[in-house]
Amino acid sequence: MNSTLQDTPWATNGQLRPRLFDRDQVTRAVELIAEPGGIVELRLLNAAMNGDRWPATYSGYFDEPCELATALQDVTSASGCYLTINPIDPALLARACNRLAKAAKGGTTADPNVTGRRWMLIDIDPQRPAGISATDCERQLALDLSQAVDLFLHDRGWPDPVTADSGNGYHLMYRVDLPADDDGLIKRCLKTLAAAFDNESVKVDTSVHNPARISKLYGTLACKGDSTTDRPHRMSHIMECPEPLALVPHELLEELAGAADPPLALHTQASTGDKLDVESFIQRNSLDVGEPHLSAGNKTFEFKTSPICDHHGDGPWLTQFENGALSAGCHHNSCSWNWHDLRAKLEPRKHLIFCNEPKAFGRVLPSVERVTLAELRAKYHRLHDPVVDGLFRAGETVNIIAAPKMGKSWLGYGLGISVAMGEPWLGRFATAKGRVLLVDNELHRPTLAQRIPKVGEALGFFSADYQDRFDICSLRGNLRSLADLATSFGEFERGFYKMILLDAKYRFAVAGVSENDNASETLVYNTLDQLAEITGAAFVLIHHASKGDQSGKSITDVGAGAGAQSRAADCHLILREHEQEGVFVLDAAVRSFQPVASLALSWKFPLWVPDESVDPSKLKGKLNRSDERQKVRDKEATRKIVMALKDGPATASKLRDRTGLSRDRANRVLNLLVEDDQIEAAEIKIKGNKCLEYRLADSARRDVVD
Repeated sequence: MNSTLQDTPWATNGQLRPRLFDRDQVTRAVELIAEPGGIVELRLLNAAMNGDRWPATYSGYFDEPCELATALQDVTSASGCYLTINPIDPALLARACNRLAKAAKGGTTADPNVTGRRWMLIDIDPQRPAGISATDCERQLALDLSQAVDLFLHDRGWPDPVTADSGNGYHLMYRVDLPADDDGLIKRCLKTLAAAFDNESVKVDTSVHNPARISKLYGTLACKGDSTTDRPHRMSHIMECPEPLALVPHELLEELAGAADPPLALHTQASTGDKLDVESFIQRNSLDVGEPHLSAGNKTFEFKTSPICDHHGDGPWLTQFENGALSAGCHHNSCSWNWHDLRAKLEPRKHLIFCNEPKAFGRVLPSVERVTLAELRAKYHRLHDPVVDGLFRAGETVNIIAAPKMGKSWLGYGLGISVAMGEPWLGRFATAKGRVLLVDNELHRPTLAQRIPKVGEALGFFSADYQDRFDICSLRGNLRSLADLATSFGEFERGFYKMILLDAKYRFAVAGVSENDNASETLVYNTLDQLAEITGAAFVLIHHASKGDQSGKSITDVGAGAGAQSRAADCHLILREHEQEGVFVLDAAVRSFQPVASLALSWKFPLWVPDESVDPSKLKGKLNRSDERQKVRDKEATRKIVMALKDGPATASKLRDRTGLSRDRANRVLNLLVEDDQIEAAEIKIKGNKCLEYRLADSARRDVVD
């Protein structure tokens, strides 16, 4: 199925679907891939322009990225959008100058038109029937393999590539400087990688070696076949672009192309994304270690200067076992770090690969570790230190939830300042003093500059006492998804931040991802959990409550969205209205502390202040016990009446006979059901007397039948 290529949403079967190309991403991709001052060919397969009756291949040559993005606005459908990745003869611009036209036979770029090679493309695609999109599971296998290839080349001295999501698989784009006729060098490199990494499920595409090769135009939708629930169309995009972007040295290309016995030589390294040469790791990170100790094929290095703890020359070690696996740690009981902690600190990017698209956008993939209970107890002899005592600890995730415009951001500012100062929050919860990062995507910078000091002043603190420990990243007008930010978070030195506050959660979502989708929410919190582990910080999310009355809900069910958010977070802090105006109730559900008593808070700008004069149990809209009992009985009466009416219309008298309900309860519930449009009442005559006959409304009848 071809998909409409417009820079706006469109409807299918009454449902709004994501836009199918992103002008900014397309422009960025062309600026990155094209040779400065050069031209590129844009090629659209099975495409139609306004007024076309039949789809065709369209082609155009562009020397202005903005013009290329503008040309896409005239396309009504296409199965895919592609771009030449290598420099081409500028004379081709005259074929279709900064515009799209139907491609004549032989009217697209061929190998003789290429003047050099700028990119080596490694295209990693899951195996599946032709003409359909990949599933999330298939894409995950491709992601794992792309990580293994990236690590393998990195460990052999290759510079970092541009990583991209093609929509169904993953691309690694390496900058090269080669002639168009490279004597088969790129082809041999791809064959070496394919021999080393291909498996039944995922393969390295060896056909992309020719110089006139076209590749997915990032920022456009990949729409092979029909978009289904398990095989949806997805937006392609650039995931990561290193700065600076370095060329692959020619000798490294030759080394890879000439690798002897590649299936044996390389596949051992590729079997897991975490196997690498330990001596290369030590060298490139300038680690201060002694000579290795060899034992039964294992190689152990002792650190003279520890990169992660204070026990220099006395305890820290790094071992590579005979099978290539790595382990690290410190013999001191006060240390609990391991190989993954060491790797995450020294080379964090290699543990963070994200695909920025619905249902599969957060991935932090250290190896899975299995230990005995005895080993686990010896390694973790105590819980993580509290950040806010009684509520949450370092490395935990927290939700602060309230209805819109209730003041939850102000509550977050007070929390952040309290941690930065090491002073009790709300006058009762002790905090661990440390650095705080606020990532705000709602407010303008001048607003933040005025708001936060107001809270500090009201708390009795001078801004000079905490402002150097309170960092702010304002994203208003420059939004970033959690996937966009995750790599930056992963590069923070472990323990640098005590707490990272994200305000507001909904604006960190990946385009097209719904907070009501359980799989997507699970990945959001899985990403946050692992970022919290890597950084050592507590992650606090400001989130909005679901619609409607919250008073009867449990604490973990107040937040909007799929149930995963209620189960995944370690601490829930929720604000709900008290029956007394101007008073709210703070409730907490915690994972690693004793239960927390409800706390009444009054809003006294710009602070939330504990109010001991009111009963925190009296939430606005909350029923008393008598009302609750009545509600339960009415619910059962409603069920009985609806089931009785399933057999056909009936008067109130007949319904009482069928259900055994009292006159008062039956009449009250019937009136409620009529008001709620679940049943209908019509006046009839029985033996000359007027009475009401009740029947199920059409909507209720469908519900009962279904």
